[in-house]
Amino acid sequence: MSRLRRAYLEIEAAAQAVWRRRVALHASDLVRFGRTSRAWRDRQVEIREKDLRCAAQLDALVDPLVARDMAVAAGTREVALATVVAVDPIRLRVRSRSLRDGVTVVALHQNGAPLVERPSVGLTVQRGSFKLSRMHLGELVADDDPDGLRWDVGEPLDLAVGDELIVADRAWFDSLRSSHEIKVERPPVDTFGAPRPGCTPESYAEDPERHRWCCRPHEAAEAEWADELARRREDGELNPQVWSPVLDEDQFDTVAEGSPTSDTVAVVDASVPEELTIDDLD
Repeated sequence: MSRLRRAYLEIEAAAQAVWRRRVALHASDLVRFGRTSRAWRDRQVEIREKDLRCAAQLDALVDPLVARDMAVAAGTREVALATVVAVDPIRLRVRSRSLRDGVTVVALHQNGAPLVERPSVGLTVQRGSFKLSRMHLGELVADDDPDGLRWDVGEPLDLAVGDELIVADRAWFDSLRSSHEIKVERPPVDTFGAPRPGCTPESYAEDPERHRWCCRPHEAAEAEWADELARRREDGELNPQVWSPVLDEDQFDTVAEGSPTSDTVAVVDASVPEELTIDDLD
C-alpha cells in the first residue's frame, strides 16, 4: 500500500464529486461535445495540462520503472539518473546536462526503491497541493574535483559508492525554500461549466440565466436547440436552394438521400499512358 494512496484518492474523489453532480442534475453537456462552448473547451486544455503534470510527478515519485523511463528519455529535462562516486562529501555523477551546477535536486529512488515510501517521509494533504516532508534534496555544486558534482543534501541519506539514484529538479515540483520539503500541485476540477456544490434540481428552473452554464439539464439544452432549428427552418435558412446545408460535424445523423457514395461516383482511370515514360513526366 503506497504512502501516496491518499493523494490519489483525494484527486479521484474531487473529480467524482463533479461528475456525480453532472449525472444527478442531467447537466452533462458532453452528450454532444461539438455544441459545448469554445470557452469551456479552451479551459479544459489548461486543466488537462495540469492533470498530466500532477500524474507524471506522482508516478515519478512512486514507480521506479516509470521514473527510470523518464530519466533515460532524451526529451526529459527534469529527471535524470545519477551514480554516487563519493560519500564524504556526497558526490554524484549526473547523467543530464540540465541538472548541473547550481540546480537543486531531490532524490526519488535509491537502487530501485522509492524513497517516498520510507516511514520517515511525511505527507500533508492541502487544499491545492500535497506536501512531502523529510525528502532528500540539496544543491549540486561544481568544485575543484572533476569527478562528479558535490551534493549538499539537507536531510541525511545513507549512501554507498556505486549506488544509483534517480533525481529530479526541485523546481519541477514547486518553489518552496525548505531544505527537506517538496510540493505536488493538485490538478483543478471543472468549475467553469459544471454544476456547483449548491446547485439543486430546481436551480435552473428558478433562475435559468444564472444557472445556464452550470446545471442546465441536457433535456432543456436539446429542447432549446430543437427550437432553434425550427426557427431556422421556418426562416428558410435550412433550405439548400437558398442556404448551404448544415454540416453534421458530430456525425449523429445518417447520410442524406442522394449523397454521393463510392457506388455512385465514377472511378477515374489513373493508369499511366503507354506512350509516356518517367523522363517525359520529369
